[in-house]
Amino acid sequence: MRQICLLLLGLSWTRAVVAQDTVGSVSGIVRDELGQPIVDALVVIDAESTSQRTRTDASGRFRFTSVSIGRHELDVVRLGFAPHRSTIEVGTVELGLTIELQTVPVRLDTIAVQATRPGLYGTVATRGMELLPHAPRPLRGVTVEILDTPHRTSTDGDGRFRVEQLGEGSYSILVRLDRYASRMVPVYVPPAGGVDVTIVLDSTVAEYQRRDDFILRDISRRLREATNPSALIGLHELAAPDGTTLKDALRVAPSALSRGLVLKDDVTCVYIDGKPQPRMTAADIVASDVQTVEVYGTFARGGTMTPPGPWPLGGPCGSGMRQSPGEHHRTDAYNVARVIVVWMKRGR
Repeated sequence: MRQICLLLLGLSWTRAVVAQDTVGSVSGIVRDELGQPIVDALVVIDAESTSQRTRTDASGRFRFTSVSIGRHELDVVRLGFAPHRSTIEVGTVELGLTIELQTVPVRLDTIAVQATRPGLYGTVATRGMELLPHAPRPLRGVTVEILDTPHRTSTDGDGRFRVEQLGEGSYSILVRLDRYASRMVPVYVPPAGGVDVTIVLDSTVAEYQRRDDFILRDISRRLREATNPSALIGLHELAAPDGTTLKDALRVAPSALSRGLVLKDDVTCVYIDGKPQPRMTAADIVASDVQTVEVYGTFARGGTMTPPGPWPLGGPCGSGMRQSPGEHHRTDAYNVARVIVVWMKRGR
C-alpha cells in the first residue's frame, strides 16, 4: 500500500514538473511617449487562437501567469493610442516587457464639447422640416439609446438628457422620436470628464427618411437580440492610417478584442449598407470610408444575426465556400465573426 502511495506521489510530482516546464509567465508595464502609465489598456496574447486577455492596473502594469512556452503574438490597445502588435518569446523565466503606446488624437464629433463631469450629456432639438427650417427648439420625450449597452433614457421638457454612469469609450447613440427622422451619432467619452452633445432632428417628410429610420431601428433590434459575441464598432475605433483595410482596423478594435471576436475573411459574410455582398471580404474595404460596423458571432443554437436582405442562394461568404450566413460546422468557434454589416459614410 505504501509503495502504491509513493508511486502516485511520484507521478503527481512528475506531472507538476512537466507542467512547470511547459508554461511561463509574462508581465509588463504600458506607458505613453512621456513615460506616464496607461490605465485600463487591453493586453491580449494570441487574439486569433486561444487568447488570454487582461487590462493594465492603475500603475499601467499587467501579468499573465500561464502562457505556454514558445512564440506568441501580443496586442495592446487603448482608445486614444495607436495599437501595438509584437511577437514575444516565452520561456521558463518570466518575460518582462515595457510597451510604449503613441498618442493618437480622438476626433470629437462637431456637435460635441468636453464636459467637466463624467458621463454623457446632451440636448435634442428640432429645426422643423429640412426644406422649411425654423429656429431650433428643444424636443421632449426623445428616446436616447446607447447601442450595445443597457443604457437608455429620454429627454426632459428642456430637451436635455444624461447618462452619468457611462464610462470612457467610443459609443454610438440612437436618438428617435415619432414623426422625426432618427439619427445615429458617434460619440467619444474621454477618460477625464465627460462629453456634452447637441443633436438636431428633422421632421419626417420624405420616403428616404422613413427608410433610414427603419434601418436604424433594425440595427438596435439586432444588437438587443444578439445572444452570442457581438459588437458595434464606430468610427472612433476604426481610426487608422490612410489605406488601412477594414480587416486590419477591426482586428485591433478594442470592442472586438475585448469580446474575443475574431475576423476570418474566408468565412465571414459581408453586408454593405444592409445589402449582401457574396465573395467580398473586409480586406476589400478601406476603413476610413466606414461609419459603423456591426459584428456578430454564431449563436449557441447555430444561427447568427443578419439584416433583412436575403443572402443569395449559393453565394459564398468571404473567400470561402460557405453558402449562407447560417451554415456552419458544429466545430466552429462561437467567437468567430460570421457576419459583419458595414455602414459606409455618406457619399462613399
